[in-house]
Amino acid sequence: MNKRVFIGGFVGAVVILVFTIGILWGFGSFSDQWGSSPANMVISVITILITPIAGGFTAALISKSQPHKAGIIAGLGASLVIFIAWLILMGINGSTLLSGLVIGFIWVGLARIASGFVKPVKMS
Repeated sequence: MNKRVFIGGFVGAVVILVFTIGILWGFGSFSDQWGSSPANMVISVITILITPIAGGFTAALISKSQPHKAGIIAGLGASLVIFIAWLILMGINGSTLLSGLVIGFIWVGLARIASGFVKPVKMS
């Protein structure tokens, strides 16, 4: 595997994590006065679904030669970090395992799909 593919995947995973945590943290502190409203849930779901697309696309732009592999690495890296944090915070039981795995697979899939928008370049 090319070094650029790994670096692109790592940078993509960091982009996914920083955007997700930053947006949710910023919006969470902004919307404390709203309590638990449907708007919080909608913005959280939109954030969770958009950030892997940005990370996968960024990973593919850095990689250039094998963009799909870089997108998969980005999605896997970020989803593993979130999955482990989810299990530590919520405890290990069937429901948290299943929901963490579903979010992980969605992130890997979205990052892989977004990396497909970058045209592979033949590196000599």
